[in-house]
Amino acid sequence: MRDTHPNDHEHATHAPAHAAHERATHERYGGHSVAMFRERFWITVLLTVPTLTRSTMIQQWFRFNAPVFPGSAYLPAIFGTAVYL
Repeated sequence: MRDTHPNDHEHATHAPAHAAHERATHERYGGHSVAMFRERFWITVLLTVPTLTRSTMIQQWFRFNAPVFPGSAYLPAIFGTAVYL
């Protein structure tokens, strides 16, 4: 005789829904390639480095001063926004 668990029916009805959710999750990235994600990664790195070098803390750690020019105070905000978007 098989011992039935009270949630056996619930599990049986939940399994197809779970499988459908997994398929939808995997299909969400359809058309995207590893190369696209790699490209976005490197663009983000290239925008992050100048943002960090403008940080006074980083400048103190490495004992250097980033060049100052009109509008240079806005570079971290501009690059940070680009990384976020």
